[in-house]
This record gives sequence, structure tokens and C-alpha cells, in this order.
Amino acid sequence: KTFDAFHINQLDGLIIRSIHNKTKIIFTAHSRLNHASSDREYLKKLLKDVDTIVYVAAAIAPDLRNLDVDSRKLKFIPNGINGDSLMKLGQRRTRHSIVWVGRVDKADKNPDLFVDIASLAQDKNLKYSFTIYGDGPSSQHIQHRIRTEDLKNIRLAGFEADKRKIYEDALVLCLTSDSEAMPLNIIEAFAAAVPVVATDVGDVSKMLKAVQGSRVTASNAEKILEKIQQIIESVSYGTYCKSAREVFVGSYQVNTMAVNLEKIYRDI
Repeated sequence: KTFDAFHINQLDGLIIRSIHNKTKIIFTAHSRLNHASSDREYLKKLLKDVDTIVYVAAAIAPDLRNLDVDSRKLKFIPNGINGDSLMKLGQRRTRHSIVWVGRVDKADKNPDLFVDIASLAQDKNLKYSFTIYGDGPSSQHIQHRIRTEDLKNIRLAGFEADKRKIYEDALVLCLTSDSEAMPLNIIEAFAAAVPVVATDVGDVSKMLKAVQGSRVTASNAEKILEKIQQIIESVSYGTYCKSAREVFVGSYQVNTMAVNLEKIYRDI
């Protein structure tokens, strides 16, 4: 069977070139490509024959240039999601929890920092609750910390497929990662009208710049908790929620992403 093009979203999928060597290949880079130098030549070889490379975050572009990718092949299309269900959440709903959403992995997501923030809030007698949504290789470690440090204000909820259940109770989304490109959980929070406090990684500062109240800060528990307090206790909290949703509608809907991808397909 013949195809006009293949659109591939994982690097290992590029081996399809060896099977269909005359078919156009589109590859979307969803994460950083700053691999170890030992992998660099392999990556260059994989990407050399790709016809179009879509990257979803500006932070990925330098990685592609370092792999000697022809700039004419590059297309920037920001991530987008279908936020219809999240947008049904009322902006004036009752909210209780500061949430962390993602793969529970010390390697790059730094969930320990979120636990540190909860611990600090408990020490300060702040009546906030903290919830971790997700699963991963560090889940047992995080659960052990919660138990042994006798933290009463944080729970590990595990993976939750229903995004509405995650964000309907969220006061603030907290992102503590050491490495990101364009995090989907921030886009989800925008759709759900939830302000964000995040470490300055990948495209996060660009994403939050347009949103009133949301903050980028250093990877430090004291500073992050301070920013969370500023948002929650502000008389402008409702305005911050409204701003987040407006930015989602203007920049991160899946329909916008689909239109841009369709242009690439038509050009090929």
C-alpha cells in the first residue's frame, strides 16, 4: 500500500523511512532533544531525511539547530488541546486544592519539590491542601515521604483520566519540573481557568507572560509557596482565572493546531 505521507510523533518511528523511502515524512518534536553527545550522530542520521519537522515549543528549536537540521524544514506549531469539557467548569466554583499533575518521576519532574512546598505550608500553619495527580517510578518514594514526615496536607491521588476531576477543585496548578518543552498540564489549567505557578523551564515563561497573576519563579520551595499565597489571597483571584481561560481560547485550542497541520499536509 502506498501513502502520500507519514506523520510520526516518536523518534523511533523514523525507522519507517527505511521501509517507505519515497514517502514524505513529517515528524513532530514534542520534547527537548538535548540528548547525550553519544546519541547526537544517531539523531542527526534519523532527522536528516525527514521532510518537515514540527516543533511544539520554542525551547526545542536550538536542539534541532544543534543537530544540523535545515531550518527550511522547521515549522513551529504550539501545542493545543480539546478543552471543551474543562471550559464547562465555572470560573466561580468552590476550590480547595493546590494541584501537581504529571509523571511522578524525580528524574525531571521534581515531585519532591512539591512535597517540600506542602511541608513548608504545614510548618507555617497555612490551611492549604495539596494533591499530586499522576503515577510513575517515584510514586512509592513520594508516598513514603508523605507518611514518614507526617504530612497531613498532601495526598498522592494517582493517575486520573478525567481531567475535570483534577481541575474542578484546583486553586492553583504548581509545576516543579527541571525540564519541559511546552507542558500540556499548563494548557489544561488555562482551559479550566486555573492560575499557574511554575519553575522557569522550556517555554513556560512565554506561556505565563500573557496570563494575569500566573507566576514563574525559581526552583525553591519558599519562593514558590510565596507566589502561591500571592495568587490565592489576592482580591484579583477571579481576574487571574478569567485571564487564564482567555489565553487558552486565543492560543491553545486544538482547532488552531489542526488548521496549521493541515497547511503542512497540503503543501506536501
